[in-house]
Amino acid sequence: MKIAPDGEVTPFASGFRSPAGMGFDDNGRLWVTDNQGDWIGTSPLYHVSEGDFAGHPASLHWKKGWQKPHSEIEASDLLPLRKPAAALFPHGELANSPTKPVKTIAKSLFGLPEGEMLLGDMNKNHLIRYLPDEIDGTLQGTLIPFVGGNALGIGNYTMDFSSDGALWVGKVHMNWAGGEGLLKITKKKAPFLIESVTLHKDGFQITANEPIEALPDAVSITHHTYHYHAKYGSEKVDVTNVVPAKLTLDKSRKQLFITLDSLAENSLYTIDLGEMVSVNGKPLMGTVLRYNLNKRARDSQ
Repeated sequence: MKIAPDGEVTPFASGFRSPAGMGFDDNGRLWVTDNQGDWIGTSPLYHVSEGDFAGHPASLHWKKGWQKPHSEIEASDLLPLRKPAAALFPHGELANSPTKPVKTIAKSLFGLPEGEMLLGDMNKNHLIRYLPDEIDGTLQGTLIPFVGGNALGIGNYTMDFSSDGALWVGKVHMNWAGGEGLLKITKKKAPFLIESVTLHKDGFQITANEPIEALPDAVSITHHTYHYHAKYGSEKVDVTNVVPAKLTLDKSRKQLFITLDSLAENSLYTIDLGEMVSVNGKPLMGTVLRYNLNKRARDSQ
């Protein structure tokens, strides 16, 4: 809901199940995470615009003219209304209950490209970067693991940056997951990482922040989907192994292009870059990229 300064309340968007966090990016766009469950095969990240329906039917009982009982609703009733998620968190692998997105600050203060979205999770002991990719007005993109480990722990519910560039992480303890306390993370020097993943007609262009030492020995790629149904969650559906047709580096050695023979819309691509290092011998932070491909690109590289 949108609440004006004078207290007026206006419905804004619907179709959420158990949203655990929301935040705005540098362009003023609203981002919301939701939790796996009925009608939500795996936890999503949504770009939310006014009037959007995210896919869970509970709120439709307040929709003017909607009369179908909840127990009779089928996926075919909802598909024409549903806006696809901008990103998907494979359940049990990347996240179980993703939390509040926060936009990153200047690279000189924290080391990440400014304006990215950074997220936590209730069950996983790492933070997650989101790299958007806009195709003909459709926002989709890539999730990549970031800092983590036992020192971070779980229950990372809310985050914010202080003026000195530190990232403060607030934890929440639930009876099924979570942690306690407040953590301060400082990271002024950028690690070797992927700065962008963009979709082209014939594959993916992956851009690093430092020159890549050599082409990866082996790039592993799969894509899959999830069921859209009233049951709780979904296993991976139609898991397909993909063999790259070609791997190339540009002259700067910062751009890796993965050429594929075909691309599948409405699929989550998992791209494992393996043991990639920079020309200075730095290991890549975040070697597994998960790109949610809702819409294919029209133009080639």
